[in-house]
Amino acid sequence: MINNNIRLNVANNDNDFIYCWDKFGDKPNKINFFNNYTVEIDEYLLNKANSINSTIDVFDIELANERKFLKINDSVYISYTIINKNSENSFVNNVSIYYKSIDDLENINKITEDIIDLELALDATQSKLNTAFLTDEGFEIEPVEKLELDEEIDAYYSKETLKSINRLTKTLKKTDNGLSILYGARGTGKTSLINHLCNKLNKQFVYIPNVMIEAFPNNDVAEFLKANQDTIIVLDDCETVLTDMYSKSNIYVSNIMQLLEGILSHSVKLNIITIFNTEREDEICETLLNSNSIIDVVNFTLLSEDESNNLSKTLNLNKVFKNKNRMIDVLKGRNKIVNKKIGL
Repeated sequence: MINNNIRLNVANNDNDFIYCWDKFGDKPNKINFFNNYTVEIDEYLLNKANSINSTIDVFDIELANERKFLKINDSVYISYTIINKNSENSFVNNVSIYYKSIDDLENINKITEDIIDLELALDATQSKLNTAFLTDEGFEIEPVEKLELDEEIDAYYSKETLKSINRLTKTLKKTDNGLSILYGARGTGKTSLINHLCNKLNKQFVYIPNVMIEAFPNNDVAEFLKANQDTIIVLDDCETVLTDMYSKSNIYVSNIMQLLEGILSHSVKLNIITIFNTEREDEICETLLNSNSIIDVVNFTLLSEDESNNLSKTLNLNKVFKNKNRMIDVLKGRNKIVNKKIGL
């Protein structure tokens, strides 16, 4: 039952953590929930609260977000945001629970179990492709725009690469945990394939900057993965950090292996795709290649002369290509590979 006589003076820039620290007399524990929920979760949590604080961000007449901070009891607080609160398509996200000690976990586990049924299923209106970043508040993601390929990608890749792509797609559909390695010259379509896989698989993809690998695995990342089962993490430009020439390579590789083979691997469904911009497999970290978690290694080879011209014809470019080409060279309508004669 809500006691409206109690007001919580919390600023809108998320000073909740500091506020709870002051109330608990010690650093609070924090659990972040990265799913979206139906607005019914608002009513459920309000019924459990004994005090509330609400702030509304109004962007225009039709768009207003309401942020709430609830006191469940003296040692548990919950914050969340109602997105587009005036719309029939409103939903709740950014749910966080602050608690004092392990003595509160029984109560928190009950709340967690109850709100599972209020999760919004991932659908076409939600972004399945996101990028991650670390803030003072923890691990967060935001959607990124997908670069769409045609539904049929046969013309975009070499025969050998396409065969491997089809195998990888089938494997990812039925594999809960594993490591995939994509390698090839820049511009051969490795990143474009991620966009295509987003359309083929009912999984959430999260691009993680390789500089964040050093922070793996921390509590915020663990909480995200537990709340977002069947996530595929994509690590791009791995040749810059997962190489013997990089001083922190061993740390980075160890952190990736902990996600795939450590204690966390028993409680989450997680696939990791690493992308290397190199044409040589022997330049890829040997530890990754020999990992027990490896499920596939895909080599993105150049398009042959016939394959280049077939793609050009498919895209109505009216360009004729000679020799082998990268996908990007054909898409831009230019041939980057030039024959050079030596001598007479």
